Amino acid sequence: MKEKKGFSLLEVLIAMVLLALLTAGAYSVFTLIGQGPTSTGMNTQSVQALNFARDTLERLRLSVSSSGVTGAALANDPASVTPTVYPDDLPSGYLKNSCGGTRQYEVKAVDKNGDGIADYTKVTVTVRWNG
Repeated sequence: MKEKKGFSLLEVLIAMVLLALLTAGAYSVFTLIGQGPTSTGMNTQSVQALNFARDTLERLRLSVSSSGVTGAALANDPASVTPTVYPDDLPSGYLKNSCGGTRQYEVKAVDKNGDGIADYTKVTVTVRWNG
């Protein structure tokens, strides 16, 4: 008996369907990757602001020694309920140069149980873009 060489129409159709499914899956993955942070609702400025705030908090955390003694960057009157606001310049870069903006952090002693002694220090970082 003679062997057939080549593919049947059914085999070609099955191969085309499998190829189409693989291509559609790869396309959806590349589309999500291409969107980047915007797929989570965050634009470039939001991501950069988040990184600037994280940078400020990390520098402040490092200024406090392991024994819990407050460093100069977190100096605040423990009896004061008024927060102290410190300016913290943004580093030079595309967003600062094109959009402008400010960064500041606020330090406030919090007396949670009302005994007149600060239980912890609350730090709030704010990053604002002008554009």
